Amino acid sequence: YSIGATPPGGKIIVNLSPANVEKYGTHYDLGICLCILSIIKKVNIPNNCIVMGEVTLDGLILPVNGMLLGAEYAMKNNKILIGPMENWQEIAIVGNGENILSNNLLNICEKINNKIFDMFTYNYDKPEVKFDLSHIYGQVTAKRAIVLAVTGKHHMMMIGSHGVGKSTLAKAAHSINPLLTKEESLRTTSIYNLINPNVDLIHIPPFRS
Repeated sequence: YSIGATPPGGKIIVNLSPANVEKYGTHYDLGICLCILSIIKKVNIPNNCIVMGEVTLDGLILPVNGMLLGAEYAMKNNKILIGPMENWQEIAIVGNGENILSNNLLNICEKINNKIFDMFTYNYDKPEVKFDLSHIYGQVTAKRAIVLAVTGKHHMMMIGSHGVGKSTLAKAAHSINPLLTKEESLRTTSIYNLINPNVDLIHIPPFRS
């Protein structure tokens, strides 16, 4: 009703197949809305599309987590991606496929019917690592162990009292660790994007303390 459309009379049954796969979140809102609107001939949904987005009661389309994976799948399989405009950054990271994005339900219906696609660009400039291992005074044995672990791609566990510099040393290990490749950046960022929408492309191997 928020966009001036009258839903079909009677009950509406939505089949989210396959039934044995657990489903959660608001990713399906936009797809369900567009299917109902297609029944009453308000929108002509293309067959080869992926739809993701949360829809509010007043017809706004909100961003969702995991859009980076959806955009990558759509790009690889030549499908049209339909979703929230606020997720444009994740879509731009993947590349310029055929995307239809908007912030409200009425506008996205118009863009679908008129085949108006959105194009985005993303800057892949890699950042400089500002915190260098050489900035740490002392800790000769610990720094030598980090160099051996990083260059040999070994695991390393540091044990010690609070405040002796374990976290500082681990953070500084980035300065001798190579930056992620584009493919590695996409894989890493897509994991973080599952819990945080609009995350920037991660170039530096993640560190958590």
